Amino acid sequence: MEAGKCVARGGLNGLPLARLVAVRTLWAVSIAAVLWGSIVPIQLPLDTGVTWSDKVIHAGAYFWLAALGRLSLPRPNGGFWAFWSMFVLGWAIEVMQLYVPGREGSLVDGACNMFGIFAGLYMVKLFSPPLGLPAGGFSFVERRPILPHKGM
Repeated sequence: MEAGKCVARGGLNGLPLARLVAVRTLWAVSIAAVLWGSIVPIQLPLDTGVTWSDKVIHAGAYFWLAALGRLSLPRPNGGFWAFWSMFVLGWAIEVMQLYVPGREGSLVDGACNMFGIFAGLYMVKLFSPPLGLPAGGFSFVERRPILPHKGM
């Protein structure tokens, strides 16, 4: 194994350790920023003058969070965990906003969150081979197709 590489469970060679730590740190800071921006009570309504700008912000934030989540979890099931963690976060925030003065949770906001999550995960999947994430059924350790065992 090369120095500075992190080996994820399942034998997949992950991102270099320093990059993995940086991406996970950025993901955690981004989650904290979205949580803080969504839960802090506001006194004045946010008016950008653009119709549906709030929905674009929702989709963009969850696009970013889902993409970082997938990059933070370089395992075959990383997309599953990135999806469900952001799904739960998005809907939990929408419910919490019902109890925060000046905020309101809505199904449309939640739907925009889900659109952002799907779009973020799709973009990472689309560009996964250059990023070094698992693509198809190939092992990044042995560089050959993974074949089922005869005894299974």
